[in-house]
Amino acid sequence: MTNAMATNRAALDPSAHYVCSTYLVMLQRYLGQLRSEQPTPSTCSPTKALATVIDINAIIPVMNAISAKLNHDCYGLTIGRSMHPSDYGIFGYALMNCPTLAAALKTTAKYKAILDHRLHPEFIFEQGRYVYRLNPHIQSKEVQVLIELDFSTALEFARQLTGPLHRESIQLNSVKFAHAPLGPVHLYEARFNCPVHFNAPSNEIAMSKSLLDMPVYGANQRVLSVLEERIQKIASTERYEKLALKEQVASYVRNNMLWELPNANRVAADFNMSLSSFKKHLSNEQTCYQQICDEVRLSRGVELLKSKTIAIKQISYELGFANTSAFNKAFKRWTGQNPSQYKNGQYTQ
Repeated sequence: MTNAMATNRAALDPSAHYVCSTYLVMLQRYLGQLRSEQPTPSTCSPTKALATVIDINAIIPVMNAISAKLNHDCYGLTIGRSMHPSDYGIFGYALMNCPTLAAALKTTAKYKAILDHRLHPEFIFEQGRYVYRLNPHIQSKEVQVLIELDFSTALEFARQLTGPLHRESIQLNSVKFAHAPLGPVHLYEARFNCPVHFNAPSNEIAMSKSLLDMPVYGANQRVLSVLEERIQKIASTERYEKLALKEQVASYVRNNMLWELPNANRVAADFNMSLSSFKKHLSNEQTCYQQICDEVRLSRGVELLKSKTIAIKQISYELGFANTSAFNKAFKRWTGQNPSQYKNGQYTQ
């Protein structure tokens, strides 16, 4: 395992600076695009859940390589333009089901504090304005890049969450950074399309109430409730022992499994392994990726089937099955019963 590996929060070194592992994935992807001279895509495929963290030192070599390619350090603005809520796994899906932008931003600050707590995220109403603020306990160049990436991502999420008809109407009041520009000022002005201030007392985005009252396109309160319940379990988990790889992978699958299973190649890459090495490590623990996925699906399926309010069709989709028939066959193979029998209480405790 490398330093970039997902880390157990309970075992973190309190003197170190840990950040969301999605940053590393996005930086690596952008560096790959620069090296192949391909344009940054408009959206990113689902990768990491926000429930994993890495030491910030793990991303420095990637940042240095990007800086050498561009001769400036404000590339977070460009990366943020390519982000999608699904890049943050279950947390991103929660944002997509918040009723308004205000609720989504409040949720962002709340969940960012779970992992990126040293950025001190806040969403507050202050002096007649709404402010999303980050006040990190350290001011390194790496943190400054991540703050710019975060603000650019926040703007992109607002445009995506409100739907295509409102994308161009999203307008921020102002953006402030506590550091000097990391690149040409015109890049900031072009990205945010509002007054941008540097060397300010804090890092913040100011927004109007009318913007934050905008509804999130396609939001579903019922789905949000299910997601929030799962997120709370993630946030409250305390694990002091070092997890075996199969347990870490199971946790990864649980956090990223929504309407589809994470691809084995992507999981291996996010654990900093080749696919063959990933399979070998799991084999040494007497398991395989498919078995882990089946166990996670079964456990989650049993949990959902005990709820009388969630339809089997909805459960099958949440577990990543293409249709209800596929879920029925898998569940019967695992338990000897079909989901309807289990849901109706015709099972042995």
